[in-house]
This record gives sequence, C-alpha cells and structure tokens, in this order.
Amino acid sequence: MNIDSSTRTASPTPALAATAPSRFWTNWMVVWTEAVIAFGLALMVVRLVAQDLFWWVVYGSTDTPSGFTPEALDYQRWVTALTGALTAGWMVLVWFVVRHALARGQRWAWTAVVASIGTWFVLDSAASIAFGFGENAILNVALVASVGPALLGTRPRA
Repeated sequence: MNIDSSTRTASPTPALAATAPSRFWTNWMVVWTEAVIAFGLALMVVRLVAQDLFWWVVYGSTDTPSGFTPEALDYQRWVTALTGALTAGWMVLVWFVVRHALARGQRWAWTAVVASIGTWFVLDSAASIAFGFGENAILNVALVASVGPALLGTRPRA
C-alpha cells in the first residue's frame, strides 16, 4: 500500500507486471498442500497414522511402550491430534496463498511459501535431531523433496 501523505489514506499499490508460473507446478503445489492437510487430519483420527507412524518415529517401534498408563496414552494421542490440527491449519493458509496469489505470479506469495516451509523444515528437523529423533528429520527431508521441484518451478522470474 502507498500512503498519500497529503490525505493520509491508503491506496492500493500499483500492480507490478506479474508472470504467472506454470500451471503444472502450481497444481503440484495445490495437490501437495492438500495431501499435507489430509495427513494432518489423519493424525487426528486415524490410528495407523496417529499412533503407529508417530510411535515408530518417537519410539522406534509401533508397539505401545511398556509402562504407558492409560493417562499417558491419552496424553500422547492428544499431542498427536494437536500436531495434526496445527499441520492442517498451517497448510490451509499455504493452500490459499498458492491457489490465489502464487498462481497469479505475485512474488510475495512465493517468498512467503518458501519462508514458511523453510522455517518449519529447519526448526522441526533441528529439534528432531537435537532430541534424538532423526527419523522425523528424514521424513521432513522426504516431504521437502516432494515439494522442492514445484517451488523451483514456481520461482518468480527476474
């Protein structure tokens, strides 16, 4: 927004000539965000994902850890569901940015998506490794690798 100093009102910034990225790569990113949203929702409700996959990453096995009380099990399920809700919510925002701004070639949208995914990747992977859960960092690499080509394909041109 430009601020007109004589009236102190905001006026829309003139649109720069934007070149829309390839529909193929934009659609790839839309499908990718939808898949991550589905994964987040699955973490909330599907035992195979919410418990077995999570426990494999955290405990190295899909078996319920011995000594888990019912309360500990409920807490673990709640943490997993919360993680799923956060993941789905984050990706809904990314989906809207990709679908409505990035698809039109708006430079800020690409920067925002890359910054968002990059921040998550670095922080989540570093924390996973620091706490001894390298398996999660490996999953993060796979997830970023699955969107990397689309990020490169939608990169704004000079």
